[in-house]
Amino acid sequence: MAKRRTKRRRRPAANRQATTRVAAAGSIFTPLVDALAVGGLSIIVLGAYTVYALATGTPGEERINLGDLVIFQALLNWPHFMASYRLLYATPEVRDRHKFASYGVPLLLLALGAFAVFGADQPTAGVVFVREDITYALWLIAAFYLAWHYTGQAWGMVASFAHLSGIRMERTEQKMIRSGLRALLVWHVLWGVQDVPQYLGPLAPYLPQMQSMWAVVVVVTLGYGVAGFLRVARRTKRSIPAQMILPWAAAFVWYLALYVDPATFLLVQLSHSLQYLPFPMRVEANRQRARGKRDSRLHLAVYAMLLVFAGLAVFLLPDKLINHGHPGYTIALLIASIVNIHHYFTDGVAWKISSPEVRKDLFRHYTPARAQ
Repeated sequence: MAKRRTKRRRRPAANRQATTRVAAAGSIFTPLVDALAVGGLSIIVLGAYTVYALATGTPGEERINLGDLVIFQALLNWPHFMASYRLLYATPEVRDRHKFASYGVPLLLLALGAFAVFGADQPTAGVVFVREDITYALWLIAAFYLAWHYTGQAWGMVASFAHLSGIRMERTEQKMIRSGLRALLVWHVLWGVQDVPQYLGPLAPYLPQMQSMWAVVVVVTLGYGVAGFLRVARRTKRSIPAQMILPWAAAFVWYLALYVDPATFLLVQLSHSLQYLPFPMRVEANRQRARGKRDSRLHLAVYAMLLVFAGLAVFLLPDKLINHGHPGYTIALLIASIVNIHHYFTDGVAWKISSPEVRKDLFRHYTPARAQ
């Protein structure tokens, strides 16, 4: 007797979409892509470089040349600045919600920039010089603001993947994990101020001792943070996803590399940019879906290309076409400092995981797991 054939029912489209959304839970793109981008790759590269520098006993002698990394600057670092403008200015709702970041800060910076340009002598044809005092002040602000930006972004990544994984950290656990990032912030400032000892006054001779003492604090808070993650795991009875730990761990590897060889700062910049870029890319894809359009890979590819071209126009063209690579205080340095400051301010104000609007844009693609 022949078996009766049963027709396999096709699931409704709505159910298929729900399955896709559940499968995406816990990730910005995929677990592997997220893990590599937010810290895994930088830990491998900078960790290996640091071990090599220590093993050879010649850290700092073989410098990393900016020219050798310009292609990575163009593909990662410069686009990550441009992505923040897309996040801020793409919709009227975001612009109106953060008016000071959207209008107040850029107008103030542009006014300072105009004063720096029009108040400067122009002794060389074909080069736009700027006032040294204003440009240097903006450069210093950007340099030290960077400490807050790096460590704040690392914490934002930890919080994002905790949310994606349905893990609710208690306040004590947050303080334990975040303590190391705050210690690294102070270390970054002490590390940076060695180039401008005049601002330390009578404390300048004691800077090496201050750095060494604070390095001990960093090590202590590293252990405190590990204890924080273990506490989360014990309380929730769950293993902590790698994507949640890697941004935090990567920050320690970055600063260890800087301690061993300050020339690795260029690699740290690239690591930070790679860590950042998946998030605006996901926001772009989610906004595309919210407009009723398909989550198109082609759209994201075009978006990425536009970010690259915009970065070249802002960071490379003023230097190469206007100033012909002049190393002095020129409009290229002024533009870079202004863009850096505005980027740091925007990310610190507008893109907080505690904001419902930010969570809607960033996590629209997934079905939330139940928090534990």
